Amino acid sequence: MDNLEKKMEQVIRQFDMIPPGAHVIVGLSGGADSVCLMEALYERVKDGGLSGTLEAVHVHHGLRATADRDEEYVRAFTAERKIPLRVVHVRAADYAAEHGLSTEEAGRILRQQAFAEAAVQRADPACPVRIALAHHLEDSAETLLFHLCRGGRMAGFTGIRPVSGNVIHPLLTCSRDEIEAFLRERQIPWCTDETNDRDDYTRNRIRHQVMPFLRSGVNPEAERHLAAAALEAAEAETFLEAETEKARRQCLADGYEDCAGASGGEVYNVSRLLALVPFLRRRVLYAALVRAAGRKKDISAEHVAALERLLQTGGSAELTMPCGILARKEYDDLWFVRRVEHEHAEGLWRWNGVAVPTAADAYETRVFERPDGAAIPTGLCTKWFDYDKITSTVDFRTRRPGDRLTLSGDGRSKALGRCFIDGKMPADLRDRVVLPMCGQEVLWIPGYRVNASFLVSERTRRILEIRLGAE
Repeated sequence: MDNLEKKMEQVIRQFDMIPPGAHVIVGLSGGADSVCLMEALYERVKDGGLSGTLEAVHVHHGLRATADRDEEYVRAFTAERKIPLRVVHVRAADYAAEHGLSTEEAGRILRQQAFAEAAVQRADPACPVRIALAHHLEDSAETLLFHLCRGGRMAGFTGIRPVSGNVIHPLLTCSRDEIEAFLRERQIPWCTDETNDRDDYTRNRIRHQVMPFLRSGVNPEAERHLAAAALEAAEAETFLEAETEKARRQCLADGYEDCAGASGGEVYNVSRLLALVPFLRRRVLYAALVRAAGRKKDISAEHVAALERLLQTGGSAELTMPCGILARKEYDDLWFVRRVEHEHAEGLWRWNGVAVPTAADAYETRVFERPDGAAIPTGLCTKWFDYDKITSTVDFRTRRPGDRLTLSGDGRSKALGRCFIDGKMPADLRDRVVLPMCGQEVLWIPGYRVNASFLVSERTRRILEIRLGAE
């Protein structure tokens, strides 16, 4: 086993990259890096060092005149070794134009889609699937510099993560020189991408201009040290991600722990967020915003700083965030919801764990004889009332002056408006929430409480059930 294979083995073990019996999908472009990875894994499977199966996926981007040559090489390489091959043809230039991307970014996205599709098609609970990509030591060092210069968050300091979901990078501690030496020793040729010699792309300029200066003017081992720092940062980030998620869930507002993400957003307790140390609070706010937006793109440190200022705001206030997200502070709650063009869409908000009903058809009702021994529902979205105590038609409407809620059996009551204020309902919802009413008596304020005058007792014979469709 040569030096490159030893390094690959060590990284695979250190990060538990390939479980026993796994199916490994290798991104095989035909370049030296991917050919080396494919060959090294092939040899380890063949000699029993790794248990499992291999498959190659080659993506033809339709960009270079030599792309057909690369495909032919890959077909011959895999056929000789009897490795299953999937070739995917894409039109990267068209995709880039359609989505306003560079061809480099478009190609990366299309490759990821091809690899992910191959993994889905091989999905089997009894056989874990891994996608192996051939990024190496220099790639990680260049990525670290790229992220630092662009102002990336701490997660960007990791360079290329050894493991990201089901994607693995077994050659991350191996240099380009070691990769080429591995292939020359075995007399294995490879394809050369002529675009790698041009400085059209930012990463190429880092590779051709910045890295040579660092090696000659700072330290000959600059790339290795950068890559080692990125690897250590990756381990630290894995730990911090777990701590951030733990803190994020602890900061969810009461009643929202089990309905995260429902109705387009989440609700957090402002006091709990402010109690976090600033470093962890910023990470939690970033994670919450990413969850609401559904992606990381376009979300920056500036948005997190704006959220921190919002937390300090007295009273109610709101901010427009990327991806159509509205961050709104109401009392001691911080809401993340999707903003609509004119006003809040029906069911967009949740209040104390229940979707706010803004239309009569949000409710379902039925009247029935009480079954013997039937237990009264305790869920947030279904309530029972003594139907024989209801003397007028039940109406579903928004609030009117004089509406009240009876709080106790002795007749103590509270104005509906005061219930909204005490329950910390967002001000712009108070005139839109639709409630079941018996005259001017509120039967039920979902997310708050029911009317004590109509509670089911042992003598109840007929039951009115009111149910929110959210349950």
